Amino acid sequence: MPQITMTINGNLTKDPELRNLPSGQSVCDFTIAHTDRRFNRQNNQWEDGQTTFINCSAWGSLGQNIQQSLGKGMAAIVIGKFEQQDYTDQQGNKRRSYRLIADLVGVDLAHATAQVMKNNGSAPQQGFQPQQQQSLVQQRAQAYAPQPAFQPQPQEDPWAGRLN
Repeated sequence: MPQITMTINGNLTKDPELRNLPSGQSVCDFTIAHTDRRFNRQNNQWEDGQTTFINCSAWGSLGQNIQQSLGKGMAAIVIGKFEQQDYTDQQGNKRRSYRLIADLVGVDLAHATAQVMKNNGSAPQQGFQPQQQQSLVQQRAQAYAPQPAFQPQPQEDPWAGRLN
């Protein structure tokens, strides 16, 4: 079966779930919801279309990083291989399911800011925890904020108090 590469952007419907398999590998499962929006020129308004839900899986360190970095409601972009699985359910009915096996996952920066930290090859210890610290944008804004011009204090100015 040919591999179909797909890109989807949307919001996570719940926190990613990381599982460790008996083989020692880890896999992270999550779902992305994408709602198509179109501009209706007749009434001059944006309208929401149908919402598509795509089940996704990510293996190994990618899955671990997703579980540590993303949470429910966050906007993300996923690129991966679209797979179809045929199976028979408990009642004997033939069923088909679809899944996107993620190769690349990122935060949609149109809707959020991100602070990127290089992983040193160690597995994350905890799941997604919203940071209570200043965002990188706030830190940079403070660092590059205009500083007041130098104004010497009277005790530092040797000419202070002289009228000549």
